[in-house]
Amino acid sequence: MMGKATSIPSPRKYRTAESALSDRRRTLRVPHRASFDIRPLLNDGTGPAITVILQDLSVSGVGVLHSQALAMGQQFQIPLQRNFGDPLSLVCTVVRCEQLDEGLFSIGFEFNSSPAAVDAGSRQLTGHTPSES
Repeated sequence: MMGKATSIPSPRKYRTAESALSDRRRTLRVPHRASFDIRPLLNDGTGPAITVILQDLSVSGVGVLHSQALAMGQQFQIPLQRNFGDPLSLVCTVVRCEQLDEGLFSIGFEFNSSPAAVDAGSRQLTGHTPSES
C-alpha cells in the first residue's frame, strides 16, 4: 500500500515584513508607520525604554518591528502622554516573534488594558486625536 508523501513544515520565517503582516489575524489590523517606546515590566517596576516601529494596530493588539527578539509572554508598558489627568499607559504581552530576512523581528503584542485605554492609546500612537465637540 502506498501512502501520501508528507513533509514536515519548516519553522516560519518570512522574507519581508509585509509577508508577515498578511498572515493570520483574529481582528482587522490597520497598517501604520511610526516609532514609539515601550518598557519591559519587571518585578520592581519598569525597565529601560526600547524603541520599536509600529507596523499595524487593532483593537486587540499591535504589531511592531524591532532589531532584537522579544520573549513570548513578556509584558511591556506603552507609556502615553496626556494633556490632562493622570498619566496613561497600555500593558501588552508578546504573543508572536518571528525573524524577518531584513535582520528585524516582527513582534505581535496583545493588549491587556481596558478597551477605553486601548482606544485612547491607539489614537495617540497613530497621531489621530478625537474631534472636540
